[in-house]
Amino acid sequence: MATALTTVVVGGGWAGLAAATTLSRYGMPVALFESGRLLGGRARSVNTQGWNIDNGQHIMLGAYRNILGLLQTLGIPEQRMVKRKLLQFEIHSTQQQTVTLQVHNVAAPMHLLWGLMRARGLDLHERGTALRLGARLIRNRFSINQDQPLEKWLLQNGQTRRLIQFLWQPLCLAMLNTPIREASTQVFLHILRKHFAREREDSDLLFILPSLTESLPLHAQRYVENHGGQFRLQQRITALAIDAGRLHGFYCGETFHPCEQLILATPPWIAKKLLAPHPETAALGAQLGEFHHHPICTVYIQYPETARLGNDLIGLVDGIGHWVFDRRINAQPGLMAVVICGPGKHMTMDNDALAQAVMAELAALYPHWPQALKWRVLREKRATFGCEVGIQQKRPQARTGVEGLWLAGDYLDTGYPSTLEGAVKSGIMSARALLSGLQSTNSPTRAMR
Repeated sequence: MATALTTVVVGGGWAGLAAATTLSRYGMPVALFESGRLLGGRARSVNTQGWNIDNGQHIMLGAYRNILGLLQTLGIPEQRMVKRKLLQFEIHSTQQQTVTLQVHNVAAPMHLLWGLMRARGLDLHERGTALRLGARLIRNRFSINQDQPLEKWLLQNGQTRRLIQFLWQPLCLAMLNTPIREASTQVFLHILRKHFAREREDSDLLFILPSLTESLPLHAQRYVENHGGQFRLQQRITALAIDAGRLHGFYCGETFHPCEQLILATPPWIAKKLLAPHPETAALGAQLGEFHHHPICTVYIQYPETARLGNDLIGLVDGIGHWVFDRRINAQPGLMAVVICGPGKHMTMDNDALAQAVMAELAALYPHWPQALKWRVLREKRATFGCEVGIQQKRPQARTGVEGLWLAGDYLDTGYPSTLEGAVKSGIMSARALLSGLQSTNSPTRAMR
């Protein structure tokens, strides 16, 4: 019979790695099973035709305290992993209009109000309208009584169509990856509060300097292995063994692995398949099946090294692309990453047509740029869950109701949308819940009952 594994983490994305690191920190060696060849999940590096690029352009914010805390646990100085900059939005339209908003280095939340008051490209009425809403949000602690679609709420609160186009919609797509007409106002305001109502540094942009695989995944693997853990790559979990309300193990193909504790850190559609066959977790599996998922497309375009944005990133409206990142900050001069958030007509275009359309948009903005040398389109069709109205009621906790079985993933009720911070926070939450459960089981009071 196979030797029982004490604690298993299934899934090598950022949620699973955070869970494994947290357990290792508290002296519990783990075995992490990952179906792919590389760690990192949807936030990893890929090598295509000798071109090493990230599977999508990711950015962090100063309020990402769980990730920053995890970097401390791993012994990684922040300045080695990220470049911190004051938040600045520079939004361009195809009609050659530009709106720029930059927060100032003053205490929160005044830095937000000051930025709205000094925004360039907005007229006096538009700045006043945005400023009044910002002040109202601060007074109300960024909360509302009942959730509703964000666009509808903004219009009810006096925001003009142009303000929505140049300010609120880019923020919504960046934070929620959900169209503004469907997005949850409750979640959007909750994230605004996290980034703008506490410390000024919470709104800073944090650009990840190394490749995604060389950032958290590589260091987390070393940490876990140095604390007695092990990684089993290209091992797909096909079934869970649950009986009488308790986990007994899991299957990789036909091979059964007994274990006492398991954190299921997979995407919700995979977790659903594993949970649905068991009466104890069928309802939870059905709950996960209610999630909708949105894509993120990233078009990488390599220009000669002379091409530059002038900023580390800009926003686009009225076209196909939504955000453009100048990868010069990652020591890749001339490389632009154009991010397209959520669903849209781009999902019906083939890669060549999509790349040509994006390059045409950049050529209109930067006619002096030389011709592109090469391009690559990366599509993550289920990159995030949709942050629609009522989504908070669908998000589960780490506990499953089955003894020894826990969940992790950005879809948990973390207070964050589908982001790296949400994934890491979920892994930490799950590991701490597991440890707390073990302490309760082993306590003298529990033993006497």
